[in-house]
Formats: sequence, structure tokens, C-alpha cells
Amino acid sequence: MVNLVLASFQPILPRFVKVDRLPGTGYVYLCKDDSGALSVVKIVLGPYPTDLHRELEAKDLAPNLLSSPQLFPGGYTMIHTAYLDPSEGWELLSSAHGNLDESSFSSAIETFQSCLGGKAVHGDLRPNNILCR
Repeated sequence: MVNLVLASFQPILPRFVKVDRLPGTGYVYLCKDDSGALSVVKIVLGPYPTDLHRELEAKDLAPNLLSSPQLFPGGYTMIHTAYLDPSEGWELLSSAHGNLDESSFSSAIETFQSCLGGKAVHGDLRPNNILCR
């Protein structure tokens, strides 16, 4: 089904020559386009808050949003972002701080949520869903 969804966006996005599902993720893919550039695609159901993403991007709290086309109103959205490359120091918080105690993690989450300015609540903040360097 996901390949069908990805194929539906081909007229909008660069042609991907390789698409690999990222281990341990839902519908998150590492994509390579015909120029060799890497990016990440995540498929979600419903609209995506691009304005909020752009605000977080401006604070260096989210990767560059390349596009977020919607298949049809109320349908799937493809979130297409820059790839945060491990060779540039990016790693999962769970890998970087495997022994992170609960209070330190809670403090990091509270800090991030405060950056959202009360506009939203991130519903899936876990150490294996956060990249840091």
C-alpha cells in the first residue's frame, strides 16, 4: 500500500531511485533521488502543520521541510524533509544517551514543548524518535 501512496506523489516530488524503510519506524523512508541526494519521507494520515514545522525549523529544532503534499483533502500527507546524516554527527537520543535518566529526559521534553509556544503538543516524543548532535 505504501508503494502505491509513494507512487501517487511522483508527479509532485523528485523521482526517487531508491526507497528504504528506516528500521524501527512506521511509514518513514530514506529516499535517494536521481541526483544521489538523500532525504526522508514520512507518510501520515491527514493534514500536516507546515507552519509549525517551519517555526521549529527556524529554531533548528526540525529538519528542513522540502515539501508536504497531500494526496487528497483529508487523505495521506507525505512529509518530505532533509536527511540528518549520521556522518555529520546526528544520532538518535536513545543511542547518544542510552542511560538518560527519566528526570533529564522529562526536562528535555518540557524544554522542547515550551519551544512550541503552546501552539501544539508533540504526541510522539521518545528517545528513539529524537535526533541530536
